[in-house]
Amino acid sequence: MKRNYVLVCPVCNSKEVYPVTDVIGKAFQTYYHCNNCGYTSPFFLRVRLEEAEKLKVKKVDLEAIKHEIVPVLSTNYKVLGWRFKSKREKVDSAAFNLVKLELILLLPILFLVLLVMLTKMR
Repeated sequence: MKRNYVLVCPVCNSKEVYPVTDVIGKAFQTYYHCNNCGYTSPFFLRVRLEEAEKLKVKKVDLEAIKHEIVPVLSTNYKVLGWRFKSKREKVDSAAFNLVKLELILLLPILFLVLLVMLTKMR
């Protein structure tokens, strides 16, 4: 029986997708990896073969989207590919950047306050 569908990368529309199996504990997790752009995810588009032939493969510039992506690691820390950050990861990184900015701004002020307190103690 001929397969009438194919997996297509949701990022670049490539049909060069293959499964990557990783062992998590005693269970197996199957990811799919795009050979064209490197995108790795458990979810890829399943498209009819006729429709997949019509799709144009897009070139993905990873430098342009590097702030939106994170590597996908296997259990032995081998890089399988990349994925987009989740909304929570975006919020967490934004909050971390805000805390970093506050520390950068407050550190000189705290230093001056400490300096004034030390000079008053003498």
